Amino acid sequence: MPTSYFITYKKQTGELVSVISSYHPEIFLLTPSSPCLKELAQQGEAFLAVSEQEIKIYSDINSYYYSFAEQKLIEKPPQPAPHLTFNYDTHIWEDTRTVEEVWKAIRKERDKLLADTDWTQLPDVPEVTKTKYAIYRQALRDITSQENPYNIKFPPYPS
Repeated sequence: MPTSYFITYKKQTGELVSVISSYHPEIFLLTPSSPCLKELAQQGEAFLAVSEQEIKIYSDINSYYYSFAEQKLIEKPPQPAPHLTFNYDTHIWEDTRTVEEVWKAIRKERDKLLADTDWTQLPDVPEVTKTKYAIYRQALRDITSQENPYNIKFPPYPS
């Protein structure tokens, strides 16, 4: 008996939820009384039948979404940064962190960069190196005076 493949998605957003395979396609019959269809509908989900070839393409469900306009699965654009969240309404990656969360992340990165350059201020470090890094370190400390935390410009690392 051939295997049937289905990808479930959220009816509201098009976010893919799971990949289902079954040797018993009759349990997935598209009838209003189908137990599987009723359960998915109660969870706010629907499903799309896909071929064996397609299931290999779509097996990473985090890389696709269901487009209601085009009525098919669409590959998401690459995630530009790990803190961004995919918006299923606009189909773009967005920064959904609060201002406080962004400032916290900036301070954490700034503190790491300061710690990585602590050695440059030791007494046995040449004055040229010490001065160059002192300027860099002060620019790191001043980073919180920038107005827009979503568009912070870190100073270039001294060469």
